[in-house]
Amino acid sequence: MNAIVELAHGLRMSVVAEGVESIEQCDAIAAFGCEYHQGFHYARPMSADGIEMLLTFEDRNGPRLALAGPS
Repeated sequence: MNAIVELAHGLRMSVVAEGVESIEQCDAIAAFGCEYHQGFHYARPMSADGIEMLLTFEDRNGPRLALAGPS
């Protein structure tokens, strides 16, 4: 995995890790330098209505999910 991340960074590209299901995977992927992560660790698949409700809830009440990305 490290070679893929290094290659992408050498091409001035960001890296997205898909399928992150646990905090341990998140930590390992972050150690390789992946900028973005997605998967069940952050949220399960949901309908468009579910996403709209989640975003509306976050808008009124502050962030509910910690989304990984560049700081």
